[in-house]
Amino acid sequence: EVVLNENAINTYSFSVDQSISESVATDRFDIRFDTTTLSNDDFELSSISIYPNPANDILNINLGQNSSQIKNLTLFDLNGRQIYQKQFDDNQTQQSHIDVSQLSSGVYLLTIKTQNTQYNQKVIIE
Repeated sequence: EVVLNENAINTYSFSVDQSISESVATDRFDIRFDTTTLSNDDFELSSISIYPNPANDILNINLGQNSSQIKNLTLFDLNGRQIYQKQFDDNQTQQSHIDVSQLSSGVYLLTIKTQNTQYNQKVIIE
């Protein structure tokens, strides 16, 4: 199973070995598309707002009605290195922020996790 990247060109290479019958068979692979839901009735992603984006100094995260369900926020660079993480307790306020003033300009990935859901948002730092 391979998850395709949304809004991107997905290229996968394979080679054929003529000496292996399964390699040249006409039914050697298939493509299936499944729908994945990123939200459920208990967690409404549309109420989360991240601003400004692009950000210079402070990145604000408004968790809205979801604040009690959020477990942590994590900011990653595009190499997958964790830049920032904040754990939440059950009494978290709706508003949070990250000081990004010391980060290099570029694209980062903000991950917001609940017990059952993960929300990812691309963030640009100028």
